[in-house]
Amino acid sequence: RLTRMPIEKVSKASADQRAGRCGRLQDGICYRLYSEADYNSRKMFTTPEIQRANLAAVILKMSYNGLGDAEKFPFLQRPSIQAIRSAARQLMELGAINRKGAITLSGKEMARLPLDPPLAKMLIYAKDIDAAREIMVIVSGLAIDNPFIEKKELERKHRKIHQRYESDYLRLLDTWIFCRRAIYKNGYSSQALFEYCKEFGLSPVKMTEWFDTWYQIRRICRTIKGFNRIRKCKATYESIHKSLLAGFFSGIAHTTGNGVYEGIHVDDIRIWPSSVLSGRSPDWVLFHEIIETTRVFGRTAAVIRPDWVESLFRNRCNYSIQDVWYDSESGVVKAREEVSFKGLLLLTNRHIDLEKMDPE
Repeated sequence: RLTRMPIEKVSKASADQRAGRCGRLQDGICYRLYSEADYNSRKMFTTPEIQRANLAAVILKMSYNGLGDAEKFPFLQRPSIQAIRSAARQLMELGAINRKGAITLSGKEMARLPLDPPLAKMLIYAKDIDAAREIMVIVSGLAIDNPFIEKKELERKHRKIHQRYESDYLRLLDTWIFCRRAIYKNGYSSQALFEYCKEFGLSPVKMTEWFDTWYQIRRICRTIKGFNRIRKCKATYESIHKSLLAGFFSGIAHTTGNGVYEGIHVDDIRIWPSSVLSGRSPDWVLFHEIIETTRVFGRTAAVIRPDWVESLFRNRCNYSIQDVWYDSESGVVKAREEVSFKGLLLLTNRHIDLEKMDPE
């Protein structure tokens, strides 16, 4: 999914509201940096958010509360049928609803979390592979705005530290762990938080919001079956990123060379400059979001392996058999297999035994 961030003209209503700010205490003058003809050509009101936002969370909540078919619901500002069906398709891919539009057990658990459906899916999947503790921190961090203050001098200072990472998600996780550990030593004081954030280029406001979001998510997760069990081992890089893949599969991308990536829905993607992977070109990456400014960038990236994608989405992968031959040494018929997922070629030249696939 591509998030576009172009510069757009505000509506007349928005422009008039802003003009009112210059005359609150006494008569003021409003200077507009565009002509009166440009102002008159603009639409009267801003498009309602429900008509321009992703409706997946709205439809999931509606299904959870038994409000019926979203296409027939009497919205005050009705979104388009295409937007409703696109959101339903996304929920179906996440396993939140079935083909008939009914909410699933996984969907009910996702609906209880105050998160976007992809983030909720990650957390629900993580609890089954002993990665819920780490994913809980990561999703609460992704649910807020970027806590990092992107300044060139700070980036240069911490560049060597970031080079050891292969994942922005693990950088996010370590940021939370080290920050909590530092302020814990000082009794969770606001002064300790401010000093730590100043040293490591973080926003104290965003870090506080991150902690609050984490507490809220943890409290709700404790009421969901499976989150309270004692885990057997610490989460690995693979288990954390498989959990991320469960919700962010549309962010999978493969390099085409020169730092450019091909995604599922978007091509010519470049890694965000402040990412820990900036300047590197791993074969496969997972982006949290793909945005379009002057160019198309993938933000919050991590190195992944294509076989993880196949293991997670085997029933949605396409398999093709090529170059069938008889192996005289083993006495079986073999072939080369190619595996693709949503148009991306995951694996090639994998030798398979056709007799095991189809004995007849």
